[in-house]
Amino acid sequence: MPLRTGLTRWLQAALDIARTFEGHLTCLQVTPYDSFIMGDPFGGIYALPTVVEQVQKTAEEHRRRIEAR
Repeated sequence: MPLRTGLTRWLQAALDIARTFEGHLTCLQVTPYDSFIMGDPFGGIYALPTVVEQVQKTAEEHRRRIEAR
């Protein structure tokens, strides 16, 4: 999954600033709970293992791409 266009531009700007000033860039990837938590009408909350795995896989792909840049 490619990075969103807006994210790519923001990342490039941050990298340019960090490189210009010989700085360090720390990235934080936030994954909201509602990305993988499911609820039912009776108030139960659970996480489907396959959904959690996919969220983690996508997060790892984004991390690898950003670190490569």
